[in-house]
Amino acid sequence: MKVLFKNKDELLYLSTKKSFLTLLITVAFLTGCQEDANQTSSSTALAPKVKTTLPPGLAKKTTTETEPVVEETLPVVEETQPVVEETLPVVEETQPVIEETLPVVEETQPVVEETLPVVEETLPVVEETQPVVEETLPVVEETQPVVEETLPVVEETQPVVAVCVEGDAMIEGHVTDKATGSGLADVQINVGGCATATDENGYFTLSNIAETENAVVNFEKEGYLLGSTRIQVDLYAEGTTTASSNYLEYAIGTYTSQWSYDSQTAVAGAHLDIPTDVYADMSGNAYHGTVTAGLKIVDVTTEEGKELFPGTFEGKNVNGETVLFSSYGLISLSLKDTGGNALNLADGATATLTFDAVTSLEEKNIIPLWYYDYSQGTWIEEGYAELQSDGTYVGSISHVGTWSLNMPLETSPGTYRGRIVYSDGVTVKDARVALIGPNWMRSDLSTDADGLFEVTVVPGDDFQIVAYNYKWKYEAAHANVLPAVASGEIVEDRI
Repeated sequence: MKVLFKNKDELLYLSTKKSFLTLLITVAFLTGCQEDANQTSSSTALAPKVKTTLPPGLAKKTTTETEPVVEETLPVVEETQPVVEETLPVVEETQPVIEETLPVVEETQPVVEETLPVVEETLPVVEETQPVVEETLPVVEETQPVVEETLPVVEETQPVVAVCVEGDAMIEGHVTDKATGSGLADVQINVGGCATATDENGYFTLSNIAETENAVVNFEKEGYLLGSTRIQVDLYAEGTTTASSNYLEYAIGTYTSQWSYDSQTAVAGAHLDIPTDVYADMSGNAYHGTVTAGLKIVDVTTEEGKELFPGTFEGKNVNGETVLFSSYGLISLSLKDTGGNALNLADGATATLTFDAVTSLEEKNIIPLWYYDYSQGTWIEEGYAELQSDGTYVGSISHVGTWSLNMPLETSPGTYRGRIVYSDGVTVKDARVALIGPNWMRSDLSTDADGLFEVTVVPGDDFQIVAYNYKWKYEAAHANVLPAVASGEIVEDRI
């Protein structure tokens, strides 16, 4: 039936027609049965069936009244029609169920669409997690500076705790006050961990030390700038006491100024600024109390400044490369507690240094800052200072110690070779030779058996030559200023 009929109106028509035919056939069948039975009691028995099949009004009609039956049948069909019509709405109601089911599928589709934003929201969570990893690296980069800041503290105490390497060599010397020339008693001498002190006249002897080509010697006395230099330690000639390059004369200078103040007080001066409450002991613990400060300002362009300049005029830059440099100022800062124990700046704290203007310097906006590593006997680049309107340079430091304003060479150095001889032409062995420029000094620690030396120099600067005779304990200088050596040039024996 579903194939034959295209819509419910045809189905309704068919149902009506079928009901009408069924009614006629039923009536005809009942009429025939009544005639054959001669209107017996069996008719009565069939009546209930007619009643169950037809409406009650038809059971009372006789078979002879055929036309009325037909006429009355039409209302029956009409009454049956609503039954069909009621059935059809059921189908119609079922159809909307199907139609309503479709929106359910459509509503399910947005659920899928809503799920997609959840995935999109998850992506930002991953992105937010990524910055957490990036922020963790800075924690490592901050931890690294803590190690770097701790180094200077270790470096200043290194001469006390270094292990002495014993050997068959010895070193002798004399330590004096730079200003007066008088010998200084109780100066602490340290040579690679081997320690001694000067006597009442400033002399010292340190025996049983190892032979070395390049020994770092440090000098420390309360109230004086910590001194440092390099020497060659040789064995004495067998059977003699002839002085060699192991003999050392060294002068140390006092601090420019020394004063005490409370740690809660800020320091504000022409060369130094320190905020309040930024001090720590050698173990990194915060310190509160009286601070004793020592400050030394050195003009490296002077002869005294070059002599007080610790180490040599070279150091390790930020790339770890050893480079020559010219220096334009030095400031040394010492901080101690009431017991005379060294203090440092706390982690993360800084102080500000102001270097005097240098007239011989071609003004540069920025010059690197370097601190002196007393344990290694070399300068380490750390930070920078900026040019101010008055010609001074200002920079921040992360720890106390000796700091200098140094400009590394931008070209290759020159080389000067020469020979040291006595007035009678005899060569001088084991003489220390220094070549001194306007703001640098370079040395050969000891001449060889033929009196020969070789020194790298800053190109473009004229220089002087000074030699120290260890045997007779005197110093001699060449009478003339020697002309500059060009970058990469090797010049031999102009004296």
